[in-house]
Amino acid sequence: MDEKKYIDAEIGLGRVRGNAVIYKKMLGMFLNSKEFDTFEEALAANDYSKAADVAHAIKGLTGNLALTPLFEESTKLMNQLRDGKYDEETLASYRSALTETRSEVKKFVAV
Repeated sequence: MDEKKYIDAEIGLGRVRGNAVIYKKMLGMFLNSKEFDTFEEALAANDYSKAADVAHAIKGLTGNLALTPLFEESTKLMNQLRDGKYDEETLASYRSALTETRSEVKKFVAV
């Protein structure tokens, strides 16, 4: 069974020229980002425009850090929200990817 890779550290490290200290610092900033709470608040308020904008920010953040599954799920969600709707399956996949990514990032940063 293939285990999903929530962090592509090789690519992420490549983006910071192999500097693990900087990459871990950036991952720590990801863990402390308020964007995830802001996204949930916008979604709860049915403010799909704001939720789409925040999903776009999350997409950029996760893309730059090579957190590929979360990048992919936030992209899908952003596109749906820009159309003024979303489906529960996509939202569930996004939330699952977020939980798993946070868990993996915490482990990676702790090493």
